[in-house]
Amino acid sequence: MNLLSPLDPVPAIFNTANRAPLLDVIILLVFRCDWAKYFADLNLIMAQKYQCTICGYIYDPEKGDPDSKIAPGSSFADLPETWTCPQCGAAKDDFKEMK
Repeated sequence: MNLLSPLDPVPAIFNTANRAPLLDVIILLVFRCDWAKYFADLNLIMAQKYQCTICGYIYDPEKGDPDSKIAPGSSFADLPETWTCPQCGAAKDDFKEMK
């Protein structure tokens, strides 16, 4: 896949005088964005695990928390503030990011 760099010109087919300026800006952003890096960063955030400092339970986003109806793929940041550790009941604030 050949991604455009920010220095590459926008392909001529996308430069038309009849288009709204905002659409041109959107096209520039879409074609000049490093999507591979964006999704790699997103996957890193989604895969980040957190450990309960009270009991040692590890929240894994890939598994979620079925007992609390937290779907697989839910990042720790997306958990509600009322979520608690499924093993010991500790608050979300009692979890530390694993390095």
